[in-house]
Amino acid sequence: LNGTLPDELYGTTSLRVLNLASNEFGGEISTKIGDLEDLTDLELQYNKFEGAIPSTLASLDEIKRVDLSFNLFTGSMPSEVCDLRGDSFLFVDLVSDCGGSPAQVSCDCCSTCEPGYT
Repeated sequence: LNGTLPDELYGTTSLRVLNLASNEFGGEISTKIGDLEDLTDLELQYNKFEGAIPSTLASLDEIKRVDLSFNLFTGSMPSEVCDLRGDSFLFVDLVSDCGGSPAQVSCDCCSTCEPGYT
């Protein structure tokens, strides 16, 4: 699958798992990702998403796992996401491309740092 994520996706509020791993989705992740209030598992690894990681991920109160590795994100993991991870005993797994040299994403709160695309 490829392209960008359709806006209609963000209207499915009862969605618990979103696994779009290993596709060719691209573009930026909409700030509307935070509207998926029942989401527990977000798997976006191995795609071509780019730009900043949206701070609205911190609105996902039920989230347990987020994998954003092997994409083209840049910048820092939003502090709001790190704060949520620190405050929630449920949010145990946060993976991004913070392990390369230089790191694509700066992340002090990630549980796993992948090298990302070089």
